[in-house]
Amino acid sequence: MLLVLLISFGGGCRGERTTFVGLAKEAHPPVVTVVSPASGAVVRSPSLSLIASIDDPNATLHLRVQGEDPEGDTRSWTFEPRATGRTLIQPIPLFRGGNEIELVAENEVGERRVTLEVERIEARSERVLTVELAWEEEGGGADADLDLHLLRGDGPLGSAEDCHYANCLALPGMTLDWGVPED
Repeated sequence: MLLVLLISFGGGCRGERTTFVGLAKEAHPPVVTVVSPASGAVVRSPSLSLIASIDDPNATLHLRVQGEDPEGDTRSWTFEPRATGRTLIQPIPLFRGGNEIELVAENEVGERRVTLEVERIEARSERVLTVELAWEEEGGGADADLDLHLLRGDGPLGSAEDCHYANCLALPGMTLDWGVPED
């Protein structure tokens, strides 16, 4: 905003002097402060709430989330959230793995960016077991094989207590839910 004040001295055409005095209100890009989450946060849920304050309630907001999963695939999405007054509370779906969250507030003077790094890890039950086997096919690896046997306690291989590729179903008198200690 610029206020112009015109001051004239002298009464006639000769010797008249005009002075311009300008007062300007200094304009600045909006200031964005993220309250939550903290940069570097680790979350287990598939989403989180972004809470931020913006000093200019008329600023246009742009939100970008880019994620890279453990396999190296990247995905992103963008959104234009609306703040209520000077506060933004926005639920954000996260990608599995690392996420970069960028919030940009823009007004007629410029823009201000805030970038956060958030790590999302999968919440998994302690009962989940993942077995992964990899081998080189050179030197006879093409014929490699792996048999995984799960045994209850000290049960012998091939018994009703042996759960393997050829015995995927519980035999009579046997349950495969071994989640209870000493069961």
